[in-house]
Amino acid sequence: MLLDRTTTQPSLISLFSSTSSNPTLLAHLEAAKDSNESFISLLDDGTDERETLLAWNGSSQADLQARSASLVAQRDSAGTALQHLRGQVLHLQAPDCRTTYIRFGSLDKGKCKEDGLGVHLPVVHFQLKELGQEMYLDIAVVDDKDEMTVVRCSTWQPEVELLPATDSYPRLLYLPLHLPSSNTTTPILTRWSTLSLPLHTLLSSTGLRFKAVVGVEVHATCRLRRYWFTEEGMSAEVDEAMVKRGMMREMALYAAD
Repeated sequence: MLLDRTTTQPSLISLFSSTSSNPTLLAHLEAAKDSNESFISLLDDGTDERETLLAWNGSSQADLQARSASLVAQRDSAGTALQHLRGQVLHLQAPDCRTTYIRFGSLDKGKCKEDGLGVHLPVVHFQLKELGQEMYLDIAVVDDKDEMTVVRCSTWQPEVELLPATDSYPRLLYLPLHLPSSNTTTPILTRWSTLSLPLHTLLSSTGLRFKAVVGVEVHATCRLRRYWFTEEGMSAEVDEAMVKRGMMREMALYAAD
């Protein structure tokens, strides 16, 4: 439910942590219904072991073998030279990135008041791993007139573009998404990175005033460790001191190991 502007919220809100006890409890998971290679699972980033399959529409032994083979092929194509994380992450994989995603809240402009997140913190952070395939993020926000804009960051978008709303879809602010890749001349240690989006600044550049985030979708193919919201100028990481002050360890945010 969309929270009232007067509702007091903490200066940091974490909506997803892959290391928590039930990280997708409040999420909607969707995998393509016509592809046995489209799935979402929790697994160890370094080894792909200890996998828990969360969303998949296959049923036969042949489907299972095809899914397993697609995971192996994806890992082989990514290579092993770069460093991994130690621990559980969310893996989203699909031949068509539009079909497979994890969603919190609502991106439906007709339902955002009832089903939206209502997070008033203006900066959203993602810990993501690029896997050499197309992927994108959608963040649905409402302005001070309660009109929705979807901020979409995709790996194939060449430049910033603002598309007007239609009867069926909200306004779309399209942004290029550049993540670390092994296919570059600049040396990197890992494909993991932290992406921070100042939503209030992005909206103000189009003449709009940020009010709240109502929905977030992360689409295949990528790996997700955490995403969270902060105030402007606040550190993108949560340190050990926050745990000592009483924050649940599974909700604390740490830099990559």
